[in-house]
Amino acid sequence: MKYREPAKELLELAHADVVVIGGGPGGITAAVAAARAGQKTILIERYGVLGGLMTTGLMGPLFGFAPPVQTKENLPEHLIVGGIPLELIRRLQAKGGAPQDDAVQWNAISIEPEICKFVCDEICLEAGVTLILHAWASGVLMEENRIQAVIVESKSGRQVVTGKLFVDATGDADVASFAGAPFRKGRDADGAMTAMGTRFRIANVKERDDAELHREQALVSQAIADGKIHSYCNEWTNSTGASLREG
Repeated sequence: MKYREPAKELLELAHADVVVIGGGPGGITAAVAAARAGQKTILIERYGVLGGLMTTGLMGPLFGFAPPVQTKENLPEHLIVGGIPLELIRRLQAKGGAPQDDAVQWNAISIEPEICKFVCDEICLEAGVTLILHAWASGVLMEENRIQAVIVESKSGRQVVTGKLFVDATGDADVASFAGAPFRKGRDADGAMTAMGTRFRIANVKERDDAELHREQALVSQAIADGKIHSYCNEWTNSTGASLREG
């Protein structure tokens, strides 16, 4: 059974030079860069906080600032990522949300997601970015193969945000898909995608020492060998980066 929704006019919620859809790490940096360049900028985020996977998704530590193996060369002056992402880390360090330079692992930076939420708000608002939270893109309006407006859904219903330039930072290419851009989903062979993971936090647990860590890894390795659990990974990496092979 199919139903036809009655056509109706949509109210313009806002207009900007640059409209960024998605308030994760990519969307934040894009919005801040545009606003600092003097462009009127709007950032649309479906949840009530910014940061995406690094805050609401608890996906820490943050990788990519330095090569995978920590060496003496991985100092701030040798980092392979700088600019606004590094500024976010510096702001986190200033508020106790990331280790200081004498303790930080630049190849895998641990962060406090609750402090990161505040820092994401701070850097965007200081730059002059207008935030629209609890709203997500559900379509676009096109004219001559260009996006003229993005349709957003929220508690206020369906509205449009118009702009001159639109940045898709949804993580799923939602806006690009709505606009008719070609895309691929999954790997070419069978369409399979990366398995989903679940993150959680536990409080008031003492820090594990190396003996406990080795014991836990041995138990998991034995469970894999016994066929009780399945894993495509045959290596474990301990907190110092040393490789512990199964068996």
